[in-house]
Amino acid sequence: MSEPIVFIARQKVKEGKLEGYKQLVQENVNFIKPNKPNTVGFLNYGNEDGTEATLIQVYPNSEAMEQHVQGLGDIAKKSYEFMDILSFEIYGKPSEATLSMMANLAKSGVPVKIVPVFNGGYIRLISE
Repeated sequence: MSEPIVFIARQKVKEGKLEGYKQLVQENVNFIKPNKPNTVGFLNYGNEDGTEATLIQVYPNSEAMEQHVQGLGDIAKKSYEFMDILSFEIYGKPSEATLSMMANLAKSGVPVKIVPVFNGGYIRLISE
């Protein structure tokens, strides 16, 4: 059975960069939605004072997560102009390639939490 993956990135928005951050989020949505069709959820929330944000991504399986990260290097580099990563969380069993990438990030001091056991549930897709 193919199990879903939920990825969460907690971020600190850099001082004076909130508007640029919000613009970048919209640019990312405009790129990812048509170009990464197996990314079934891409949501971004912020706290009231605009100092922190949470990015939530949902994939139907680990292969879709791998497809998502391919070719996103420039987008990721640009995002660091506006925010710093506080932590990553992955719910589900990511691929070995994704685990390797997360291990490299953990070496740089970014906490990575992986919760691999899927006990059940579903994702209801919302039609547009």
